[in-house]
Amino acid sequence: MIIKPAKWMQLIVHIEDANLSRLSFKLDCTYSHLTKLVKEFEDNKWITREKKGRTIVNTLTPKGKEMQQNIVSVLSEIGGVAYVR
Repeated sequence: MIIKPAKWMQLIVHIEDANLSRLSFKLDCTYSHLTKLVKEFEDNKWITREKKGRTIVNTLTPKGKEMQQNIVSVLSEIGGVAYVR
């Protein structure tokens, strides 16, 4: 699957912020596209997903946190392009 770099960079930065439907709105991305991205993240061991009641909680793994820090560093270096916290 080809992933648009800006979308996955935004997603890795915001993955722990909200549930996927809120996140899809925040990132201007369809829910189905977002679930595919999240599946890729899970396959790459960047996140873990845990069901708590009716909610699925996304948590960055150490590998995912390292990637997130690198992306935030690069985005802040170029002036915060595509980075909204």
